[in-house]
Amino acid sequence: MNCKRKIISNKWLAIFLLLKMVFFHCHYLQANPDSTNIIRYLVRLEYTKVNLEQDTIVTKINLDTLQNNRNKKEDIYTRLQKSSNKNYVTRKLYGLFFRKQNIDIAARVFSKASAMDKFIEYKEKKIYSIKFLSLNAFGQSVYDSTLTPTSWLENSGNRLHIKTANFLIRNTLLFKVGDFLNPVDFAESEQLLRSHDFIEDANIVVAACANDSNYVDVNVITKDAWSIGIDYRYGNKYSSQLQLYDKNLGGLGVYLSSDLYYDSRKQTNIGRKYELSVFNIGGSFIDGNVWERRGQGYETYAFNFKRDFYASKAKYGGGASILKSFEPYSFLTIDKTQRIRYNNYDYWIGRSFRVSRKDFLKSPHNLVLGFRFISKYFSVRPNVGANQNYFFHNKEYYLIGLSLTKQDLFRANLIYSLGSTEDIPTGFRIQFTNGLERGEFENRYYIGNEFSAAELTPWGYIFSSARLGGFLTTQNQIQQVTSNLRTTYFSNLFRLGNVRLRQFVKIDYTRGISRFYGAGEEGESIFLDSNNGIRGLSSRDMSGTTRLVINLETVAFSPLYLYGFRFAFFGFGDFGMIGSAKDYVIGNQSFSGFGIGVRIRNENLVLNAISIRLGYYPRLPSNADVAYWLITGQQRTRFEHFRPNEPQILPFE
Repeated sequence: MNCKRKIISNKWLAIFLLLKMVFFHCHYLQANPDSTNIIRYLVRLEYTKVNLEQDTIVTKINLDTLQNNRNKKEDIYTRLQKSSNKNYVTRKLYGLFFRKQNIDIAARVFSKASAMDKFIEYKEKKIYSIKFLSLNAFGQSVYDSTLTPTSWLENSGNRLHIKTANFLIRNTLLFKVGDFLNPVDFAESEQLLRSHDFIEDANIVVAACANDSNYVDVNVITKDAWSIGIDYRYGNKYSSQLQLYDKNLGGLGVYLSSDLYYDSRKQTNIGRKYELSVFNIGGSFIDGNVWERRGQGYETYAFNFKRDFYASKAKYGGGASILKSFEPYSFLTIDKTQRIRYNNYDYWIGRSFRVSRKDFLKSPHNLVLGFRFISKYFSVRPNVGANQNYFFHNKEYYLIGLSLTKQDLFRANLIYSLGSTEDIPTGFRIQFTNGLERGEFENRYYIGNEFSAAELTPWGYIFSSARLGGFLTTQNQIQQVTSNLRTTYFSNLFRLGNVRLRQFVKIDYTRGISRFYGAGEEGESIFLDSNNGIRGLSSRDMSGTTRLVINLETVAFSPLYLYGFRFAFFGFGDFGMIGSAKDYVIGNQSFSGFGIGVRIRNENLVLNAISIRLGYYPRLPSNADVAYWLITGQQRTRFEHFRPNEPQILPFE
């Protein structure tokens, strides 16, 4: 009896110690997020120096203190692991919250570090060799070679995963053996690697050659993301969608997906879509895409090729796309659906010219000239008139664009990701677009312009843009003018207890002047809905031509680590006003929404983050579609970039 009591006592003691260590683990990482990582950098010569920040640059490190803290923590972890091994329950709990090797690198926090900093000391040295190291999807880090997969689950996933082929990594780089090291090219190469969905993170490490300091060796380290995913979207009790995809088929950078649509209200209740994409074909930075959708009234085929201005040194950009579709169209302003048939052709080409002095330490100013042709022709459509159902008019556009751009890159994390490195573009873009619309009823001239800029300030990141565009008829009448002002801000990280927080603010103002109303079925309106305003709330009645939206969100990044999944808790407040063109700021309808939620993501996977949200809405419009609670997949928010793009007509949306 005494022996049994002692065993029970030890079991509960182990459980108590384990739970205690969960909180100790979180608290220690919060207090010393960089200690383990900095030691690993100091003792391994093949890895570059990195400034790990908590919104301030680390300038001095007490190595003895860090080493003592690390040894102390390892002793505690060792004792805890020995205690947890005594019975099944504590073994499972330990494996749930901890790795046998500490994964502190997942908790590193750095911000406002220029992406070029680690390459500056090697500028203009000649590249002697380039080596590639491709890491597994689970249990490894591009910043720490000592981390290895430890669990059965991690090892099993790595055995099933096919690593990205080295030639794809090589083709993405903006430098080669024999080049003189340009920090701008190296920083942009890292950003290009991380921009692929199938690459979780990338780290380019430079070291001087041992026998000649005028040469450098380059190591390109990439870590794959698990590329196979499944996505289920629940529309309502009648409809849903299931998607299966592989974003890196065979490790060749090929995206293949299959979608299955179900809607019990349709005569053909099953629909399907197939899509194939190939990235950076033959190292040309040309991406190709083809897809088909059939069923539920759709017969749609599309393919396109494009080459963006992917880097500051890119001289040419262009694209070509063709879309042919016979599909049901759901009207936005009335409750009606009608089948339409149309063909859409879109071609563009651009040339970039460097207009600033060449400097290895500064990104260039680029002047870009572009031309674009768009044609849309409907063979099946609703009735149209000069001011009726403009969306369905047959028309062609001939556009010319001129832009001046500059983009710098900074690295940070815990912004839109939950730990992976994020590339923050700063800089500006000034773009002018002019052209001719050859319409079905009349010809018109288009004039548009855009100015956007972003900067990292001592108080955080701020992005602002101002855009204006409209048409001028041959009778000098102004039509379909759109103006848009937008600002996005997020704060530096700050602490509250054992979590890190950021504050996000987004303000978006859109106004339409002389938009087409007419007596047609589809008037021109913008909406205050889940995509453009109050998340979780939408209604056809929340429409107009002037809209002001303010979105506030506070995000708390938790140190909790659960089988590779990380958690970010958030609270939000959305405020929106919608009205007519006569209303400059305050519309005749105003709505708001408040709520809390959590985002869960494993950044080893290409899966979208899981978002669980609860909302409250003080005032509802008529015929409101309200999601008081919602569980859905959420794609990572992307930063606005300042690369040149094709000439565009400012959308009214």
